[in-house]
Amino acid sequence: MYVAIIEFPSIPAPRDADFRAWFDWSNQTLADAEGLRDRQLLRGDDGCYLRVVEHDTAITFAAMHASPAGTKVRERLQTVLSDAPHARTYGLVSQPFSRRGDCCTPEDGSTTAVGRDRAGDSGHHGCCGGT
Repeated sequence: MYVAIIEFPSIPAPRDADFRAWFDWSNQTLADAEGLRDRQLLRGDDGCYLRVVEHDTAITFAAMHASPAGTKVRERLQTVLSDAPHARTYGLVSQPFSRRGDCCTPEDGSTTAVGRDRAGDSGHHGCCGGT
């Protein structure tokens, strides 16, 4: 997995709705990008925004940015922001802990819980919900 964390410059209150609309539009525009796993917008307590983008690889991430859709997304963002965002990228070095997915689905496809939950807490049933 390859992750990019993008810090956006401060968004003036009158531009906030435009920025959020851009983000929703950009998600739709890039939805079919090969290797794109997830794209999320976060807002800090200070009001600043971060975007977290998950891709299969650095190659699929670069290809998305070089695509016509990626170019269109960046061009439209320039009409909303006065300064450019700052990005940092990261490659996965260990398997992430996640309650998402099929941790409770045994190989036979049944929905019976298998093993302990991932947190290892016998009093908490994790993603299995105690089934």
